[in-house]
This record gives sequence, C-alpha cells and structure tokens, in this order.
Amino acid sequence: MLGFLAANPETGRTLFGLAPLFGLDPVTHQGDRITGPLTGIWFMIFVLPMFFLTPDYPAKRPVRAALRAGLSELKQTLGELPKQQSMATFLLANMIYTDGLVSLFAFGGIYAAGTFGWHTIQIGTFGIILAIAGTLGALLGGRLDDALGPKRVIAASMMVLLLAVIAILLVDKDSIFFIKVAPPVPAARCSRVLPSAPISSWDA
Repeated sequence: MLGFLAANPETGRTLFGLAPLFGLDPVTHQGDRITGPLTGIWFMIFVLPMFFLTPDYPAKRPVRAALRAGLSELKQTLGELPKQQSMATFLLANMIYTDGLVSLFAFGGIYAAGTFGWHTIQIGTFGIILAIAGTLGALLGGRLDDALGPKRVIAASMMVLLLAVIAILLVDKDSIFFIKVAPPVPAARCSRVLPSAPISSWDA
C-alpha cells in the first residue's frame, strides 16, 4: 500500500518514489482511503481456499441445543469465579491488559498524526518498524520465558511498555522531556538557513 497507493500529499509520490496507481489523488488522500476496500477484497480472495478445501465435520447437536449448552457452561463458569480467585483475577487482568494494548495500537497513529504531524507514509513506515521489532521481541521473549518463567517476563514487558508510553507522552514538537528544542527545519529551507562556505584560494 505504501509503495504503490498511499502518497505524500506534498510530493505526490509513494514510499517507492512512484506516482499512485489508478490515478489516485494524494491531496484528497484517495490512496489512504482505498486501502480499506482493497484489504477486504484481499481477505475475501485468500480466505476462500479455507472454505472450499478444508473439510468440515457434521454438527453433533442442533444449533439451539448447542447454544443452550454453551450458555449453560458460561453461566456455570461465571458462578464459580468467586470460588476461584486466581481465575477471576486472571480474567480481569487480561481484559484490562488487552483493552490497553488495543487502545494503544488504535490511537498510536492518531497521536502521531496529531502531535507530530506525520503523514501516511511516515506512520506506515513506523508501523512496519514496530512489526519487525515485535517479531524480534516475541522471539527474545519466548527464550526468556523458558529461562526465567512467564510471570517475570510479563511483568518486565509491562514495565518496559509503561516506561515507553510515558516517554512518548513527554515528547512533543517543541520539547523533549520538558526540555525546549528548536523546531525541525524543512529540507527545502536548509540552503537558505545554512550559510555557504567561503571558497579559498586552494580550491581554485
């Protein structure tokens, strides 16, 4: 998507330096908005082999009977939660932890665009870097889990994530950790801001 469809509104070029396909207008963000329908089409095409080629086993009971049995088991599980404090604590902590991660991922792009003024290519590139970092982190976390145990690894991961979120919230366009910094100078203005070096007689 970043290489062929989504383009920078200022340059009109994608991540690969190409014009958007299908004549999409970068100014109106057509390349950004078309990613949703194309992703849905992509999913529909590649999920079809699962429906056509994967064998399905016949149902053991009718739908209503299966629904009643599932609701009965759910009611029984919820009724046993006060007696099983460990399970209740785990379900509550997992709910809060999962909701926090979903909110962090959902509003990460919105925060980057609103606070730092990032466009689609920058946010997409940042997402790719996060995916690579997440893959390497999962590989390292799996080995640490085998060596140290899951409780220590989860606690350490949450502490690192909390510190990273606090650090992100303390970074702004004009300040980093409450320290004022000069705003970035666009590349087009660098030649006008930086003085040219004098030419000495040795360069002639």
